[in-house]
Amino acid sequence: MARTASQVGKSNVSTAKNHERRVAKLLSEWSGREFRRRRVEGRESDTVLRDLTGDVVPADAKNRCRFNLEAKKGKGFSFNSILSGFTTCKFSEWYHQSTFDAILVSKALQMPIMPMVFFKPHPNFDWVAFSVGALDFLRPKDSNEKQERLWFPHLFFDHYGYCGEISFNISHTKNRKNVVIVPLQLSPCLICTWNDFAANVNPDSFFFGESWHVVDVATESRLELQGQASLQS
Repeated sequence: MARTASQVGKSNVSTAKNHERRVAKLLSEWSGREFRRRRVEGRESDTVLRDLTGDVVPADAKNRCRFNLEAKKGKGFSFNSILSGFTTCKFSEWYHQSTFDAILVSKALQMPIMPMVFFKPHPNFDWVAFSVGALDFLRPKDSNEKQERLWFPHLFFDHYGYCGEISFNISHTKNRKNVVIVPLQLSPCLICTWNDFAANVNPDSFFFGESWHVVDVATESRLELQGQASLQS
């Protein structure tokens, strides 16, 4: 017997929540700092300040993460779709959402937040995609030196950086009356497995230190590139 639309919807919601819990667990075990699912919906200013905007957030606000963390498990990812339909594919939609929310948090907290998307190209594998701007602060586990390129296996999709703005609906609704289409200039992104990321990146560099307000010029320029959008201040 075929499932009803309501049953399918509830199943999808349950699957998404379980994936978010898994991502929170992965981050907690790797970093030594507790992460949790974001419980509050919406992007109002008070909500952003209190609970950020990503799917997964640090449990303690003192552990300020440098990324807006989105957890996606929906079907539709393929490398073919990225290369042949980057303006409409599911991956670009995910990265666009993370970028949009990273801009909101950056404005609200006056801190440079980068987009990061956890996704599963296969049920047995966890992958991450994040802005190349993260190279300004991510560090290897055995060194505190800034790296000019990622030092472990990865894919680099730089086309976002020069293809112009890409537009997607950021309203989380398919109701045409409430759809909000926002064009964004996305930043080039790096893609790798979570296992490689966790094995090679120093967890401390994933977070802002006590001197988070000191931002180098390179980070500011990366943020400006990813944030050229029609947003209200």
